Amino acid sequence: MAKQKSIETVELLKEKFTSAKAVYLSDFKGMTVEQMTEFRKKMREAGMEYRVIKNTLAKIALKETDNEDISEYFQGPVAVAFSYADPVIPAKVIKESFDDIGLPIIKGGLLEGKKIDAQQAENIAKLPSKEVLLGQVVGTMSAPLTGFMGMGKNLISSFIRAVSAIQEQKQ
Repeated sequence: MAKQKSIETVELLKEKFTSAKAVYLSDFKGMTVEQMTEFRKKMREAGMEYRVIKNTLAKIALKETDNEDISEYFQGPVAVAFSYADPVIPAKVIKESFDDIGLPIIKGGLLEGKKIDAQQAENIAKLPSKEVLLGQVVGTMSAPLTGFMGMGKNLISSFIRAVSAIQEQKQ
C-alpha cells in the first residue's frame, strides 16, 4: 500500500505538470551543494520552482496526465523546473547557469503542454526575451510611419525652400 506522503506528492506533481506553462527536466549530476543552492536562488528570483523529485513518483503522476510521453526523460538524477508565467525565461536561466557550471544538461520537457527535446530547449533558451520581441514588433510597425513622416517633412521643407527661392527672385 502506498504511503500517504507519496500519494500527496503524486497529486501535487499532477497539478504542477498540468498547470505549468513550461517544465524543463535537467540532469544535475556533478553539481556541488553551493552550485545547487545558487542555482535554486536564481530560479526563485525568476519566479520559478526547481525541485528534485523521485523518478517513480514523477512517472506515476505523468501517467494520469496527457504528458506521459516525457516519462522517458526520468532516468538517473533528474530535477524539474516549473514555470507558471513566461515559458522562455526558465530555459534561459537553466542554460546560462549550466554553461557557467559546465556540468548538468537539459534533458527535455514540456512547453505549453507539448513535449520538447534537449535541442528544442536549447533553441528556446536562445530566443530573445518577451520585452525584446515586443520592442522589435513595435519598431517594425512604427518604421513605415516614421519613414512617411520623414518623407512628409522633407516634402514640406522642399516646398518652403522653393517658395522662398521664388520670393527672392521676384524681389
